[in-house]
Amino acid sequence: MKIRASLLTIVLFSFIFSGCATTSTSQNNLSTPDNKYSYDGKLSQEQKHLKNHNFDVIAIGKINDIFDGEGITKAIKTKNNHQGMEETIAIAETHDFHGLCFVNLVDFDALYGHRRDAVGYATCLEEFDQQLDTLIHFINEDDLLIICADHGNDPLHTGTDHTREYVLLLAYSLNLKAQNLGIRETFSDIGATILDNFNLPPMKNGTSFLKKITKGEIK
Repeated sequence: MKIRASLLTIVLFSFIFSGCATTSTSQNNLSTPDNKYSYDGKLSQEQKHLKNHNFDVIAIGKINDIFDGEGITKAIKTKNNHQGMEETIAIAETHDFHGLCFVNLVDFDALYGHRRDAVGYATCLEEFDQQLDTLIHFINEDDLLIICADHGNDPLHTGTDHTREYVLLLAYSLNLKAQNLGIRETFSDIGATILDNFNLPPMKNGTSFLKKITKGEIK
């Protein structure tokens, strides 16, 4: 099986969806407390690579701002996580694209993580979980959903800064069975997996885990 149609990546949050697809990149140098952005063109290489090969690259949430529009074919602004998931579900339902859908759900970080609001964080996570259940119903055999986070932000930790725990990485497709992807060396592994998914040559960094997850498929 080759998961070619779409890749959806959700970053928690951000996420990636193939059918809708998304790349995940560390944003440690991108976001500052006053919400200003600094942009390094090297960070959007995978998106530009996809766009240059005529794949769709859909940015939902602040993704377009983070990458200054580089490598993006369509940008959808959102006001909150709920709207971000609604837009993502709509795209997954119609499957009116071929490439990557890159989604950023910023409320976990901006509204609850930095403010150390554990109750608000939990409520927000429950809402995401409910919408994720809806989204999964529209994930087809040739779609790949990747859910990840770009950094930690423990709502129970002291202070207001990002925290340094390991972050999650979940990959889902209709016929894949559960397995352990291990501790990855770099966020670039996600970008490498996305390029591999669309039969594009790899960039300098990252190791694709596409073969690992497809070898464990049910069919």
